[in-house]
Amino acid sequence: MNYQNYQILAKKTKMKNFLISILSLLIINVNASTQHDCFKINNYHYENEVEISEKVSDDHYDDALFVGDSRMGAFSLYGTHENRQVYYIESLFLNKIDITTLEDGDTIYDKIINSNVNNIYLMFGLNETGWQDYSLFVEQYDKLIKEIKQLKPDINIYIFLLYTCYKTTALSHEVIKESIDKDNQLLKQMCIDNKVLYLDLNQVLLDEDGYIFKHQIYANFKSGGIKNPYDKCIFGIGYLGEGDAQQKTQVGYCWRGMLERCYCDRMKKIHPAYYGISTVCEEWLNFQVFAKWYNENVYQVGTERMHLDKDILFEGNKIYSPDTCLIVPQSINEIFHSSGKKKKDADLPYTIIRVAKGRFAVSYRGKALGVYDTVEEASNVYLKSKRDYIRQKVESMENELPDKVKEALLSW
Repeated sequence: MNYQNYQILAKKTKMKNFLISILSLLIINVNASTQHDCFKINNYHYENEVEISEKVSDDHYDDALFVGDSRMGAFSLYGTHENRQVYYIESLFLNKIDITTLEDGDTIYDKIINSNVNNIYLMFGLNETGWQDYSLFVEQYDKLIKEIKQLKPDINIYIFLLYTCYKTTALSHEVIKESIDKDNQLLKQMCIDNKVLYLDLNQVLLDEDGYIFKHQIYANFKSGGIKNPYDKCIFGIGYLGEGDAQQKTQVGYCWRGMLERCYCDRMKKIHPAYYGISTVCEEWLNFQVFAKWYNENVYQVGTERMHLDKDILFEGNKIYSPDTCLIVPQSINEIFHSSGKKKKDADLPYTIIRVAKGRFAVSYRGKALGVYDTVEEASNVYLKSKRDYIRQKVESMENELPDKVKEALLSW
């Protein structure tokens, strides 16, 4: 679900339907991973949920009909399949599908009976959960399924089970969940008896405590309290993800700085060695994933600021990733930083310049290291001096640096 969908939901949904609309968006993903040839298997066990298969292309749903109540409506309003056939009526009861009309004058029942598709997805039953005897609804559903199968014996029927709603009445969440679980058992048995397939949305919509969307309500969404965790709101590429890590922390500033160097337009002049050259791996675009790696690897050396480094493990590396980066003290990170472009002798390494008689002078950290006949000789002297300095730094911090960092520095 993208940011645009969130905005649309904020404007168009009512409080009682908000969670229903968001959750119904996930039907797209559930359907996309559904095994659609189970009907062709004679020994298929209909007491099981539809098995997971490889994702199918959008045109698969050109041959499908989706009908139901307002939950199915969200699929129509915010779904992505251009040729989808979706018909729904808000607050629809199953016993009214042959008398309650759509805008074109047809009823939901007309759409089902007159369709010429091979797959039909039905989503009914949530509005009937308040009935004193839910089995009466199941009897009506059973009758509809039998009628469809009689008229269209080759059609594949998929039944969406109920999902547990967040508390919208005086009833507790536990009572609602217990009631819906009981009703779903009746629906499952109905599917088994009729040899049709059912989809259990609770498996993908509920958190570990059995709640939807972490107990959020529409008022929180409307006020901006609920954000789309996958909206690429950081320099057009990074997103916050789902988790407990907070942006306004050391790890948050580190992550943002990494993305800023690589993807922020105004950093072109400030970080010319990064912008448009260096990139961040796909998994680290998710702040929560980066934060987990950072917190598992961070340490402290005295009062130094700790930096994320991508150059020590692999010289010339251009990718920020868990396999290519280390966390190191600022004073060590600066050893591996280039100071930018040279105005003189730009074709030579930064610390080497041409001098009289075609020879080459080299320096390191402001100290002259001599004049040499070739660039190669000057470079070797520079590298030896740099490695000696790195070794001195490691020795001074030996008891504070992780073994992985020490090994990387000493083998540089």
